[in-house]
Amino acid sequence: METLHYSIMISSSKEKVWSLMLGEAGYQHWASVLSPGAHFVGSWEEGSKIDFLDAHGNGFASEVVANRPFQFIAVMQLHPIIHGVNQTAGAEQCPAFLEIEFSEQRGMTQVHLSIDGRDEAREMLDELYGAALARLKQLCEKPRIKRQQQRQMV
Repeated sequence: METLHYSIMISSSKEKVWSLMLGEAGYQHWASVLSPGAHFVGSWEEGSKIDFLDAHGNGFASEVVANRPFQFIAVMQLHPIIHGVNQTAGAEQCPAFLEIEFSEQRGMTQVHLSIDGRDEAREMLDELYGAALARLKQLCEKPRIKRQQQRQMV
């Protein structure tokens, strides 16, 4: 397993990016690129359990290991979930880690995501996470685009 890194610059405050990335509706919007029907059950509070699932109840049981609001969040995958059932035996993919850093300069937020991934899945993960972060960027910048268009029309 190797650690894969993805990054994107978003023209929005880190507070807004954090809220849209980790809020229920925003998460469902951008994460659906990774898996249709993507959602989470649980809390982003440090020490809390959180399950990341698709529309069929498949995904991973996880634990939030660090949460510094608007700066950093780290999640450890504990074991797979298949059709809503925890699969604690044979969890060779776990533990795996996901870390997200948020930094802001002059109204631009950089989101840097690190995730443990299998070497043979790298191309697929590169494509999926690139598209997911692009959707997050679109979600975060959408209101700003509308305001700019309105100003140009006046």
